[in-house]
Amino acid sequence: MSETTDSPAKEADNRGTTRAEREVRALPVVAVCVLLLTAAVALYAGRREGPARAAAVEAPSAVRDADHYVEGSAPWVAERFLRAWMRQRYDLARDLALGALRDRCELRQRELDALEPSQRAEIDRTRSFTAATHYDLEHVESRDLPPDAEGRARKEVRGQGHARGSYAGYRVDSRRGQTFILVQVDGRWRVADRTWERLAGDRDADAGAGL
Repeated sequence: MSETTDSPAKEADNRGTTRAEREVRALPVVAVCVLLLTAAVALYAGRREGPARAAAVEAPSAVRDADHYVEGSAPWVAERFLRAWMRQRYDLARDLALGALRDRCELRQRELDALEPSQRAEIDRTRSFTAATHYDLEHVESRDLPPDAEGRARKEVRGQGHARGSYAGYRVDSRRGQTFILVQVDGRWRVADRTWERLAGDRDADAGAGL
């Protein structure tokens, strides 16, 4: 798969809280991770089984990601951000973002860092399943946008996020439209915003995943 619009040459070319507050803020993160774990080992297998059943599944091996776009290009950055976010690697996602989205990544990372050991163990187990899931950005279309208020180049990248994996007899196969707005900062593309297709039956917890 390759980038559809720009040439490789052109593409290469923003408060502290109490502990109690952090724990309350962390609850949505835990809910999202449990949702992802359950989905990864049960929902897409055609069954709706509880987390206890999911926890009995042996943690799978991590997948090896494949780059589908020119390194440094806007679609390449968008795909890497998608993978980092879906795997709760907010430290990696932060380095690919800017502005309010970067702040959101930093907040999510602080929430993870503030979890109790038992919660952290659940997060780590969840990450083992998301690390074993391929997250790709397919069918990409890229277009130039007017410069931002600081005169920086902008692009819109649209595509279909595809989560897929198979472990312990379970199968993950989920698709959802994705839209990224990227800004070029010091010659590097950074994600300023990401939105995704909302599907019928989406719950509030799904808002943290987007795939």
